[in-house]
Amino acid sequence: MIKNDDFFSAVYRHSPIGLVILDTDASVVDANDFMFRTFEVDREGFRGQQFGNLFNCTNVAGSGIVCGQGEACGFCRIRGAITEALLEGRPVEELEISNTHRIG
Repeated sequence: MIKNDDFFSAVYRHSPIGLVILDTDASVVDANDFMFRTFEVDREGFRGQQFGNLFNCTNVAGSGIVCGQGEACGFCRIRGAITEALLEGRPVEELEISNTHRIG
């Protein structure tokens, strides 16, 4: 018999879409296999990195800017969703995110 935790963990880990768990300041807590494979990111030392820095958002990649501190970060829909859902306690009903990331 499969325990619920094992089942949900397996679904999360092997989902065919990218899933990321962030804390309230957009630091990465965990991500599923799809994200690490797609963005060619090493699993070593990823926890605590800012989402955009870890997944190479073109607004910050290679610039030395910390995700969330750049001028373009004020327009980031990912950060907007985090603010709505986590800091303001409002559900994010519908969200389409279009962003550019460097892969590799």
